[in-house]
Amino acid sequence: MECVLCSEQVTNPVCQDCLAEAIEQWLWEVSPERVEGLREETRIIASNKGIKCIRCKHRFSVCTYCYTMHIFNWLKDSKLQAEFVEFFNFDMYKLEPYLG
Repeated sequence: MECVLCSEQVTNPVCQDCLAEAIEQWLWEVSPERVEGLREETRIIASNKGIKCIRCKHRFSVCTYCYTMHIFNWLKDSKLQAEFVEFFNFDMYKLEPYLG
């Protein structure tokens, strides 16, 4: 199955909702006012087609890299982005030079 955004093979079969749960827990600790925004951003990028999530069995078609990049860009705060990359790094190490 290919990601509908980047056309690469989905190699980490965990859906956006499952990833969002973990990101939401982190956000409650560091920036709770952004939790509802995370939920909205997840709804925007999520799909219900494609492969089954190995955790919840829901279908999805956006890879973990594209989803986490979407959330990284949405954060728009260099301190939060740096911590986000530390905890939710799906090949986002390429961004570290841009984190200041």
